[in-house]
Parts: sequence; C-alpha cells; structure tokens
Amino acid sequence: MLLLSIYDYQDNGRTFDTVEEFLKMLDNDFYSATQKSFRKYLFEKGFNKRFINELGQMATLVNYDQSVDSINAFPG
Repeated sequence: MLLLSIYDYQDNGRTFDTVEEFLKMLDNDFYSATQKSFRKYLFEKGFNKRFINELGQMATLVNYDQSVDSINAFPG
C-alpha cells in the first residue's frame, strides 16, 4: 500500500521541499530511522547485544561496508 500512497501524492501534484518532509509524509518512523544508528534502533526494538554484534554487524558490513554504529537505521 505504501507505493500506492506515493503515487497518489504524485498524481495529485504533491511536491516536497525536503527529503525530511517526504519521509515524514510516508511514515514518521522513516525519518526517525535516519537520525539514529542501526545499533541503537535494534536495541530499542528489543534485540540483544549478541544478536546486534553478530548478525546486525555482519549484515551491515557485507551489504554496506559499514558497522552498525556508523550506518543509520534507515538502510539497516
């Protein structure tokens, strides 16, 4: 449904002055995910330190060549 919402806005001529405004329109969680590390996001979602260090770190290093501390939660 998210893609339909984006196209509905586009079809109605809606524009955005900033990426922040666009992300907040989609979902406030999208914007807030750009403001914190992937580690902090996972921890807030209830994942334990071992999971974050082993699986989260592996995923971000392999996919983005970044650590869970340096990448924000949005792509993570």
